[in-house]
Amino acid sequence: MTERDRSGVSLEPLAPRHAEAIQRIAGDPRVQAMTLLPEPYPPDGAESFIRYARGAWGREFNWAVVAAGETVGCAALKEIHSGQGDVGYYIDPARWGKGLATQAVRAVCAFAFEDLGLWRVTAHPLAENIASCRVLEKAGFELAEVIRNPFAKWSPLARVARYCREGPRSR
Repeated sequence: MTERDRSGVSLEPLAPRHAEAIQRIAGDPRVQAMTLLPEPYPPDGAESFIRYARGAWGREFNWAVVAAGETVGCAALKEIHSGQGDVGYYIDPARWGKGLATQAVRAVCAFAFEDLGLWRVTAHPLAENIASCRVLEKAGFELAEVIRNPFAKWSPLARVARYCREGPRSR
């Protein structure tokens, strides 16, 4: 299944054809610094992740973000339970500032609300990642709170923003 929004950005279930671009993007230190991706990204990281994602499809959803036929990032819907899910995403730094992350997040939310019937989608960027926080706000999310970092990767002193977007079912 391919989810496409009106902008021409599409979400494609991860497949081996996406591995080369994902490896390059996930290996970029600018992406690693703001995501939970491992540092350094393993040489076979994209291939391993794609194998995992294909086996996990249905429990969680991992897509390649594709624009103009080119893989420009990844988006995911994970931690799906009790009518809620958590969105994550990263985009090639060469394509930052073009609205691709916002479009991808909107497409993930459409899938979550329309196809899965979820009532809420959350996201947890680093609070200092102003660009990612802005992506979420443009995609209809509201800041719920800023919390101490619950993730092992980042410093315990880091602050994480918790964003929420409720779907039509919750109104």
